[in-house]
Amino acid sequence: MNSVLPNRAWTFISLLIAMVFLTLQNNSSAAQFLPNWPWLVMMFWVLTTPHKVNIGSAFIVGLLCDSLLAQPIGLFALLFSLSAYFMTTLSAHYKGLPIIQQSLYIGLFYGLFQLCLDVFSYASKPENSLELNLWPVGLVFVFWGAVQYSLERLSRPAPIE
Repeated sequence: MNSVLPNRAWTFISLLIAMVFLTLQNNSSAAQFLPNWPWLVMMFWVLTTPHKVNIGSAFIVGLLCDSLLAQPIGLFALLFSLSAYFMTTLSAHYKGLPIIQQSLYIGLFYGLFQLCLDVFSYASKPENSLELNLWPVGLVFVFWGAVQYSLERLSRPAPIE
């Protein structure tokens, strides 16, 4: 399966699928409980291939999320860029950890991302009440292993036959 597409194509396709999930979940009633899929996929690629998917890529994906969700331009871009920066600086330490600790780190960073997103969204639209939506943090902790496993399967080089 991997012999058909190069790794960069898998990166692009996985981010595109995450954007579709984000758009679909935004139109559902369970949106407040589901994590930001592009953030999860972007952080996976930043951690595994920081030389290919970097802060600039995170900024562009953040701008796409801003436009998809009709948020103030730059809100997701800023948060994605900051997340990518911190993940890049911690990537060497992170790779040696067991999956449970990796999930804990990702959950913690996602919690900070969600907290900043909620506060900045409130600051840009003060007519809304400030609601801290931290439900997805637990789901990120649970889902991270599955996300990492499935994306690692895509990022492996094709076997030589």
